[in-house]
Amino acid sequence: MNSIGMNSSSVMQANPPYIRFEVRAVEKRKLETEGGAVFYVDTDFALVTSHGSKDTVEKIAVEWFEHLKEQVRQGRFPQQWLDAFLANYRAWKNDQEPPVVGTSIKNWPAASPAEMKMLAGFGIRAVEDLANANEELIHRLGMGGRSLCARAKDWVTSKDDTAPLVLQVDAMRQSQRGMEQQLKDLIESNRVLKLQLEQRTSMIQAPAAIGASASLEDRLLEAQATAGRGMTDSEAVDEALAEE
Repeated sequence: MNSIGMNSSSVMQANPPYIRFEVRAVEKRKLETEGGAVFYVDTDFALVTSHGSKDTVEKIAVEWFEHLKEQVRQGRFPQQWLDAFLANYRAWKNDQEPPVVGTSIKNWPAASPAEMKMLAGFGIRAVEDLANANEELIHRLGMGGRSLCARAKDWVTSKDDTAPLVLQVDAMRQSQRGMEQQLKDLIESNRVLKLQLEQRTSMIQAPAAIGASASLEDRLLEAQATAGRGMTDSEAVDEALAEE
């Protein structure tokens, strides 16, 4: 089986690899002096997948842990990674859910149930792992993968900030365009209402002007009648205009 790349340049990467464990039947053969018969032994295997990669390296768990311990002693592998792997192994042996380093995806309110299931399928169990996803992993997540990673980064940042109240910045980004459109619609509605108000004002003022004109005509007619009662035409008209 291939090595997992235990050198100083590749081991000290940003994120530890994902580890799963399986029991497999390994073929053994007795010594020739014992008849050379074949038998099988249940053996624990560690399945190691580098962060963001689709390639998996398979190692016999006991041998792999001994190798990692030696790497730690030489300063070529982080002790905290080895401790986490050992804790996962113990949980697996006891049929328990392995502990999550960081915020569990299952407890992350910024992800939908469908997104949680997808992330679990890729072995992503912590929000911090998603926040540090490389381009290969983002591409494998498919449509919406970059948005998920942006949400995870926002979550990690807000969790460490002094005001951890912004939990779904991505959702705010998504709604920004809708808010801009609503503002445009509101401006247009105000413009239409203003035109309607101006039209109604014109309709109200028109009858008043007509009424004033009719009143003047009535007074002129009355002036003509008055002239017949002893006033000259010019005097009657002057009197009618004076009232106006």
